[in-house]
This record gives sequence, structure tokens and C-alpha cells, in this order.
Amino acid sequence: GNRDLNKVRLTAELSLPDLKRPIDDIPPPHWDPKAPTLRQYLESVAAAALEQEKKNNNNNESGSVEESIHVNDAVELVNTRVERLKYMLIHTLGCPDTFEFRRQELAILRKCYKDVIITDEQVVDSFLHEVQNPKGSLY
Repeated sequence: GNRDLNKVRLTAELSLPDLKRPIDDIPPPHWDPKAPTLRQYLESVAAAALEQEKKNNNNNESGSVEESIHVNDAVELVNTRVERLKYMLIHTLGCPDTFEFRRQELAILRKCYKDVIITDEQVVDSFLHEVQNPKGSLY
């Protein structure tokens, strides 16, 4: 059923060959006409990252053509397993909080204290472990 299809999706769509696929070739979910395309999602992530960088650098210049080029370049930088998984969870699987819930769960399972950070990559790896490893909870 859906659970099996989603396991296949996770392993396929987070694979290195799929990450190399042009993002404009990946359609949005057909069942939700309001859902953004992967490109639109990544553009929003890139724009937010650039805005944060601007704030961090106290650079208050207004937007320009040069800035839009940076957003386009930044899209490629944020086209990662992490952002692909977040896109899938939020916009195609309907579980917008699951990524952070998994991070919290990993912290509890690993008995991490507040000074130990569970990285985004560790969260992605844990999702893949759960569906690919025979000892995973979703195998």
C-alpha cells in the first residue's frame, strides 16, 4: 500500500542519481494543485538562506538583478537530500512536522543532552536506515 510506496520513494528520490536529475523534471504532487514544485520550494529555501545571510552580515542593500542570480545559484546549493526530504514530507506526504519530530526522537533514543546537536544529515540517514535496514522499524 501507501507505506510501501513511500519507502520506495524515500530510497529512490534521495538517491544520488535522483539528486542529479534536473529539478524542473520533477512534477509537483498531482493531487494538490496548491503544492509548490520542487523548484519553487528550493527557491523559497534559498531566498530565506540568503536573507538570513544578509541579516548576519548587516547588509541592507535592496534587491537587485545580481541578487536574483544569487538565488538561482543558491537553488543548486540547497538541492540536497535534506531539502528533498523536507519537501517530500511537507508537500507530498502531508506531515510538515515529521522532520523535526524525528530529530527530537533521535535525541531521546541517543540520550543526547542539550549540548549535542542532531544534524539534518543524521535525520535523513535515520529515515533511510529505517526503510532500508532489516532492523529498521519500517523495513
